[in-house]
This record gives sequence, structure tokens and C-alpha cells, in this order.
Amino acid sequence: MAFKSTIPAEQWEKRISSARTRREKYESVWAQYARLHTNAYQAVADKNDDALIALPNGDQVKLGLVHSNIEQTLALLEVPEVGVRATAFDFDRELGAADTHREAVVEAGVHRSLMRSGLLTGPETVDAVKHDAVIIGHGVIYSGWSVIEEEIETDEISVLHETEPGVYAPLLDTDGLPIYEPQIEMQVLFDGVRDEHVSPLEFLFEASARSIPAANWHGMEKIVPLDVARQDPRYHIPAWVEPTSYRLKNIYGEESDVEECEADSVKLIVIYDKVHRELLTFLEATKPATGKGKNAKPDKGLVTIAAQKFPVRFTAPDASPFSVFVPLPANDHPFGISQIEHTRNPAVEADKLRTRMANLTRQLKRIPWAKKGRVDPDQLTRAFTKPDAEPVLLDIQENEDPSKLFGELPFPVVHTELFAGIQQARDDIRWASGVSEVPFGGASTATESENLMAVGGARPNRKRRLYLSFLTRIANLHRDYLRQFAPEGQPIRTMGESGEELLLTYGREAFEGDIELEVVAGGGATAISPVKQKMLLEMGNAFMGKFGPEFDLVFMRQALTTMDARDINHLMRAARNGVLGNQGGPLPGKPQQPAANLDNYTDGQAIRAAINAPSEGRITR
Repeated sequence: MAFKSTIPAEQWEKRISSARTRREKYESVWAQYARLHTNAYQAVADKNDDALIALPNGDQVKLGLVHSNIEQTLALLEVPEVGVRATAFDFDRELGAADTHREAVVEAGVHRSLMRSGLLTGPETVDAVKHDAVIIGHGVIYSGWSVIEEEIETDEISVLHETEPGVYAPLLDTDGLPIYEPQIEMQVLFDGVRDEHVSPLEFLFEASARSIPAANWHGMEKIVPLDVARQDPRYHIPAWVEPTSYRLKNIYGEESDVEECEADSVKLIVIYDKVHRELLTFLEATKPATGKGKNAKPDKGLVTIAAQKFPVRFTAPDASPFSVFVPLPANDHPFGISQIEHTRNPAVEADKLRTRMANLTRQLKRIPWAKKGRVDPDQLTRAFTKPDAEPVLLDIQENEDPSKLFGELPFPVVHTELFAGIQQARDDIRWASGVSEVPFGGASTATESENLMAVGGARPNRKRRLYLSFLTRIANLHRDYLRQFAPEGQPIRTMGESGEELLLTYGREAFEGDIELEVVAGGGATAISPVKQKMLLEMGNAFMGKFGPEFDLVFMRQALTTMDARDINHLMRAARNGVLGNQGGPLPGKPQQPAANLDNYTDGQAIRAAINAPSEGRITR
């Protein structure tokens, strides 16, 4: 291994140990949060007097308020579709058509990379990140360039042998038939950025950091089979390393049984050193014992199996391949605040009240009474247990009221305060989290609805903004990786401002320069407000049909994109054909145009809308 890390492995061992110690202090609390979300009874039974409120059959009534509150929050964080917006900057010259072309290519290239990385489609690793972030306080993604290859057989070739100097002939088998030999070559199955979810129990960062982005290093732990690690060409693993078994701990604080773990694995620790821009991989192993006899002691520590200068220089100076989503940040609390922290007490209280209410309801019974010797108890019992019209023989004296002979003892009823207490707990959870099942109901106009959204949805909207900011940071990482590793000549087919098709190609040079990226919501309930929709429709009524068919097509593209319409390309083709009256002819009053030349397009907003329109038509998370 030619490259050596600036900081020795012994120093990294101390740093990693400190980071683990800091993380382990929170793991028991995280486990309780996670159990409250998925298995409330277990968490409640562990920490309070649940045994005092158990029902006769051992059950507990669970309202699932934590679960419903978390699921509603995750629903508010759903972004059905995303678009990428690129803006070029150059303060030394005026931006022109070439910059517009570059913006369009960057938008399309980064969006395609996000769709292929497993972040928003396929495995949808961002879902696990959102769960970690809302339930525990932070979620982590590791972004890296990945090349996956596979051996394939190509056409067989004939085996030749030299019959005489300079003369070759096919080699024959015993049957006199030519011998053919298959050719093996490597085929690239995937070449791009992969976004990997990192469990909070495996994430590491500088122990003294006050926030995760400000940490000087980030890392993660991984358990992998030793034979798989040895096959990775990046790693140089000593021959003496032996595999072992690990009891994996999940986020609920439960460890796997020994029988579930095979003794064939090793623990790898991947570190990104931001200060020295180094990517390091260590292996935790026990070295062969040193010394002799009773003095022989195994040496357990870190073994450096890979070290390299990070091949990508990130645009942001404090960027890291580890991206963190913290929806509830707090000063000097780098792990973030769990939403459950401020909702668990009223949720558990509601479960107690509901359980007590069920207890009281089950204990309600009818207890009849009768004057001694005047009513046969057996007959009275049959009257209560048998169907209607069961006769009861009474010893009634003259002028005696039968209702005075028997009746029912009064029994306490379920107090309305219990119902009020449960409702109060629900209200407390809504108040603490800012999340409601019907957050904007009761509005009679679009303007009123938008005002309610702005006021009542302030905290959920803040989480949504932080989530889109998190996706923007990942998009910038993708742009940096593409600038370094993107294959040349990648094609992208899209549509121009008035419906004509454009074929764009890009390579690494397309991602150079000063370009600011932003990931924007391309769908969902809050993509465009009712007021803006109304204004857009009024603009269409005011302008459409007054400035010619070319204006109508361009305006229609903008309107359909803004209003989050589906399958915009097909709509634009249909509109273009309807306006032109033929398939792809020129606009009325304009001569036949040659093939599209991107230098002719100077309207950056129109080109960006054309690029983002097909991107926004894909369902993502």
C-alpha cells in the first residue's frame, strides 16, 4: 500500500473509541424511542407502572398516538417528485446560450444520477433516513462512486496452431473437428453514484464536535464476510486475519442470538478525514500473540487495509461523502432531537387512561337485590340469564308495590374526565409536534386555505425545507462525482420550449464551472398553492391566443410544469400538432427550421423547464 495516512492507525483507534463512547450514551434512549414507534407496550412496560394498569387478560389498550404522529410527519415529508434546478454564475461576463445549455445538461445529468443511485427509487434509502431522523434525531447517507462489473462470454474463437514457421491452421480434436475457445470479458453493469443508508448505530464522527457537519471526520462501521472483503481490489488484508462472529444490535436495543451469526465476518471502519482529504479503511482484528509463555498476549487493534487521497474535490469546503438529515436541530446537540421526546409522555398517559377506562367498563355489572324470603333467588337468577318472558313467583301482600321487593345496586360509571383526559393528550401531542391529521381544514376559500397552511404548517414546512436542503447537499455531491468520473457522451433526450425534441449529450466537462444547484419539490400538495394556481389560470385567460401560437406553446409549457401536470411531453406534442395542423411542421408565419441548435436558445428558464418537465414526471420519494 503506497499511500499512508497522515494520522497513524493508533491515533485513529483512540478517536474511534471516543466517538463510540459518546454514541453509546444515547443508544438506550434511541431504543426506547424506536420501541414507542413500533411496539409501545414493550417500552412502557420497561420504564413505568404499566403492571398497575393491566387488564384482567394481561392486555394493554394502546392508542398508538406516537406511531400515528410519526407516520403523519413522514407523510408530510413525502415529496412525490423532485426536480433539479441549476443556475450558472459568472461575474466577469454576460451569460449566454452556452451557459443555458450547460445548466440544462447539469440539471438532467444530476437528476438522472439521483434516480439511479438508489436514494429515491429502487431501494429508496431515503425512507430509512427519514425514519431515523424523525424517530432518533438524525439520518445518514454515504455517497460514493461505484463500478459493478460482470464476467460474460463473448463469441468463441478458433484455436490455431503453427503447422510450419509462419503458417497457422485450426487445431482439431480427436474427432477431427475444430476446437473453439470462449472469450471472457468484463461488462460494466453499473457505473455511477450509489447512496447507502448508514445506521445511527454504525455512524461515527469526531467526539468533540458540536454538530455533525462541523466534525473534522466522519465514518461508519460495517460487518462484511471476510471472503467478500478479500475479493475487493481496494483492500490489502493480511493473511493472518481470521474471521469471527458478531452479535448485531438493532435500533430497538435487541441483540441477535449467537445462533444467528456465522463466524465468517470482520468489522470494517471507513473514515473520511476532512482535514487531510483522505479516505481510510481499517479492519478490527486481533493480531497474533506476542511474547512467550504466560507473557503471550493478543494484540487487538486496527489494521489499515486501504488509504488514499480522496479522488474528488468537493465544491463546498466542508462537504463530506456522509450527508446528515436533522429535522429538529439544537445547539450543542449534534445527534438532533427526536420528535418522540416531546410526545411520548402524553402518548403514554393516553394509553394509561384508555386502559383504565377499559378496566372500568369491563368491571361494570348489574347487581340485583331482593327482600329476604320474599323472592326466590333461583327464579331471579333465571330471569336475568334467560330470554324474555321468564316468570318470577313473588310473595306479594295486599296493596304491596312489587317494585319495592327488588331492584339493582348503584354502580359507579365511567367518568367523563377520562374521555377529556385522552382528548387532552391528543391535543398535547399535536401542540408539541405541530402535526395534525387534518392540518388545514375549515377553510372556505383558496386564500384562507393558504393562510392556514402558512401558520398552522410552519413547523412541518420547516422540516420539509430542511429535507429538501439535505437532498440538495446530496445533489451537489453527485455533481462533484460526475465532474470527476462521468462517462463521456451520455445522451439525454428532452423537448424544447415549444415542443420540439432536443438530444443533449454530456461528459465530465459539463459539470465544471460555478453552478448552484437546488432540489425542488416537483409534486405533492404543497408544490403550488391554491392562490398561485388561481393566478396562473387568470394569466392564461388574459394572454393565451393574443400573441400567436409560439407564445401559446411556450406559456403552456411553463404553466403545465408549474401546475405539476403529468406526462407533459405528450401534452405538448398534442398541443403542437393541434396548433400547427400537421406533424412537426413549422409554426405559422415561420419558415422551416433546420435541426435544433442549442446556441439559438437564450431563454434559460424555458430550457430548464423543458429539462425538468420529464424529470418531474417520475414518481420518487
